[in-house]
Amino acid sequence: MLYALNYMIHVGNGIKINSREYTILREEFSREHSNRMTGEKHPMFGKKGILSSMFGKRGILSPNWGRILSEETLMKMSQAKLLYYSDPVNIEKLSSVLKNKTKSEEHKEKLKQSQKKNMRPVRRINITNTNDIKEYESIKKASEDGFNLGHVCTCCNKKRNMHRRFYLGICRNY
Repeated sequence: MLYALNYMIHVGNGIKINSREYTILREEFSREHSNRMTGEKHPMFGKKGILSSMFGKRGILSPNWGRILSEETLMKMSQAKLLYYSDPVNIEKLSSVLKNKTKSEEHKEKLKQSQKKNMRPVRRINITNTNDIKEYESIKKASEDGFNLGHVCTCCNKKRNMHRRFYLGICRNY
């Protein structure tokens, strides 16, 4: 059909098609194409992982980039994800992957060193007694002493002055 349309336009001895005929041809072609490319007939049917043409395409490379989805579609996607992660078989599969990962002692030591590098010492000063000063080696250690982790972070980032009647801030002399 596409060949016939192309022939009529370019070679067709003066045969012209009007818009009505063109819409009929276009609808017929789209139906045939849809039947040819659905289910198991589609060349990408059943291909997953690296064989898939979408493997690793995220962000702007994704054909769904910027597409606005309807509320109904978002709900369907949400329900499908909830079903997937609530299925005991999938939970076991995901947890076994994480359980079987072993880290060497060298790798564990590197992780500890990188965490220490990112630690920022925190100083706590009491509002009523300014001589009551305590220093913590990290924000997490300060939160273990009863402070809210988020509030400690906001105090250290100077978006909040105090938390639980204490001034909290990063020690600048380290």
